[in-house]
Amino acid sequence: GGGYGSPRGARVRDNEYFDVHRPLPPLDLGEEDDEEPKPPACAVCCTLFSLSAIVVLAGISSALRSDSLYFRMETEEPKHSFAESVDQAIYIYLTTLVLSLIFWIRTYTEKDLIADRHDNHH
Repeated sequence: GGGYGSPRGARVRDNEYFDVHRPLPPLDLGEEDDEEPKPPACAVCCTLFSLSAIVVLAGISSALRSDSLYFRMETEEPKHSFAESVDQAIYIYLTTLVLSLIFWIRTYTEKDLIADRHDNHH
């Protein structure tokens, strides 16, 4: 098995990389004060992928609502009855978009937050 008593489990348990209690790593805000901060690659990728998925799914939902001839269904149910499921997928990608944008924007505001905390404690 893969429990903590197994050799693999011991490797996971002893590996600090997998420590769920470890705080998030600091953002790479640049070495110099004048250097432009770099957003996390995951935030950029997730933002762009979510936007693309929302656009594609919105097109599919619109086509389903209009009972488009471009979709052949294996069921006798009307095509527009499937649009709600596609809309739910859009909501999931909207949530992903918002979360990834928060991390992207945080890249540019984190330096100011750190400076404010430093000024308030001294």
